[in-house]
Amino acid sequence: MENPGMGQHRFRNLDAMRGICALTVVLFHCEGMFATGRIFQHGYLAVDLFFILSGFVLGHTYEKRLVTGLTPGGFMRLRLNRLAPVYWAGTLLCIATFLAVAMLKPTGVLSTTWQTSLLGLMALMLAPVLGSAESAYPVNPVAWSLLGELIANFVYARWLYAKSTRFLLVLTLAGWGACIVYACFNAYGWDFGSRGSDIATLPLRAITAGASVKWPATSAMKEAARACPSPTPLW
Repeated sequence: MENPGMGQHRFRNLDAMRGICALTVVLFHCEGMFATGRIFQHGYLAVDLFFILSGFVLGHTYEKRLVTGLTPGGFMRLRLNRLAPVYWAGTLLCIATFLAVAMLKPTGVLSTTWQTSLLGLMALMLAPVLGSAESAYPVNPVAWSLLGELIANFVYARWLYAKSTRFLLVLTLAGWGACIVYACFNAYGWDFGSRGSDIATLPLRAITAGASVKWPATSAMKEAARACPSPTPLW
């Protein structure tokens, strides 16, 4: 669907899919409500679908602008302007909650206000806590997915938007193959890239998922438009 006010298309079906994914992730994090192995216990897989949907939408929206002169730096500024305010607001809420818990010191809580403040500052800057088997972002555990999104965005804008469809399809297939092999030998299965001990594997997961539709699909649309020029919109 086209938005006349913005001159852009809005994909309502994709919005619905993103809503379902968001609800799935929320329910996954309500792990105390569900028995192990039941529905929503694998809700983390919705993050990969988020990466895929984001890849398609960004490729559709920005490829022409990148071809006609939008720089990688300008692209990343646009992405940060969109993502950072909401992320910072959510992280500040998390910091406030953890600080309140640290000050009340209920049984079993070992963190201090100083530790919480330091971890919160790191989370605001998307700096991960390395080496830990726990979340790379203890104050805001879901921040790893935003880091993956930004890494994939930069790689796309810096190098891959102009690559051929054949190259991108090969890259995508190789990436999924590497993810499958790693998941088979990784102690956490497909749930990798979110911990301090394996955050280095996050780019593999994020870039591969985004590439699945972002670069092959938009390149194919571009080639189709050149072969069959028509005033009829492709979407």
